[in-house]
Amino acid sequence: MGHPLALGALVGLAGHIARHGFPGRETARWPALSEEPTLREELPDRAGPRPRVSVTITQQQLTDNAPAELQEKLFARLSALVGVDTGPSAISVPGARGFMLTPATTTGPAQAFLVPRAREFAHLHPGQDGSLHVALPVGLAADVIRHGWAVAHPLAGIRLTPGMVLVHGPRDEHELDVVTAIVSASHAWATGKSTPATA
Repeated sequence: MGHPLALGALVGLAGHIARHGFPGRETARWPALSEEPTLREELPDRAGPRPRVSVTITQQQLTDNAPAELQEKLFARLSALVGVDTGPSAISVPGARGFMLTPATTTGPAQAFLVPRAREFAHLHPGQDGSLHVALPVGLAADVIRHGWAVAHPLAGIRLTPGMVLVHGPRDEHELDVVTAIVSASHAWATGKSTPATA
């Protein structure tokens, strides 16, 4: 990691992996993106060009950021997921809000967590950023990258879980539904309600 990757190269590599390189890609499904009936089984494409994202640590969304009110709606939705506690992230920048499972609901594998010892499966970055880091099964991580909702974390599969992605913050109510669904899939994996092949 001595030489930072160009963003274009990272996006291109992610696209290639999404098409060819992740085991189980062909079985990745989104049947339970949310309880909301408006969400489709197939993950939709995110509209417009991809936001600029830093390629350094810490990874941040630099452009096209989520409005503050949508960030708060997203935080409220994710906080209401079953067995979720919130608090300062155990791994992110100051001000990032972590989503951690209670011990009783933590039945997923270690790879379902950004910080296994803290049971943190996702966190929301501070207001000027508004993106999230989320742990997903690699097939679903490939899906969200391919459809433009996320980029891979530079250390995913090296020092962090292979399916760690930065999910872009929502810009409108439709995107709020989709981002909620993506994080809900992470929650389902962390609670043992889904597997990489069926998430």
